Amino acid sequence: MKRLVALQSRRQQLLDGGTDVHLVLDEAVLLRTIGTPGVMTEQLQRLLDVGTRSCVSLQMLRLATPRAVLTGSFTVLSFADSADTDVAYFHAMWVRLSGTNAKPK
Repeated sequence: MKRLVALQSRRQQLLDGGTDVHLVLDEAVLLRTIGTPGVMTEQLQRLLDVGTRSCVSLQMLRLATPRAVLTGSFTVLSFADSADTDVAYFHAMWVRLSGTNAKPK
């Protein structure tokens, strides 16, 4: 639990520090009720606030959108130095991305 809290804190620091972040959220996150109406209101307001930052690009993926990826959530890390390849994180598995082909690391 401590590691999850530390990870969440680090993500918050990245947002607050002006790091460029591109988020794509499934529409289901807007429809799924987690907690009380007050908690939901705060969460949705947080998305609106974060989405207005110049360093953040926030997109919603409609439920009706065809999906090219059938996994759960994943993260793609891109780096400013073109010598550093993009890296995708799927749950507990790392793969290196080369163009459009994913290769095991």
